[in-house]
Amino acid sequence: MQTPGFGQLNLKQQNSMRNTWRDHIRPIIAAVLAENKGKDQATIRKALKDAYPFGERKYHPYKIWLSEIRNQLGKGKSKKKKAEPNSKYKQLEIFN
Repeated sequence: MQTPGFGQLNLKQQNSMRNTWRDHIRPIIAAVLAENKGKDQATIRKALKDAYPFGERKYHPYKIWLSEIRNQLGKGKSKKKKAEPNSKYKQLEIFN
C-alpha cells in the first residue's frame, strides 16, 4: 500500500500536516491560562506544567512550549540594548 503524496490529500489533511508545535500548543496554554485567571503564579505554573502534552520536557517542543507561555503572559523576549562602542576601541583605529 502506497501512501498518497501531499497533493493527493484533502485540505484538512494538508492543514494538519502543516501545523507546527506552536499551533498545537497555543490553544492548550490559552485554555489553562483562562481556567486559572486571577489565581496566584504558583498555581498557574503548576497547571501549565501539568498540561504539557509531549511527554519528556526537553528538546525543541519544550522550548516552543516555554516560548509560547512567555508570549501569552506578555513576557516575550526582551530586546537587548547594543552596547555603544567605546571610541578608543573602534576597529578603524586599530588598523590605522
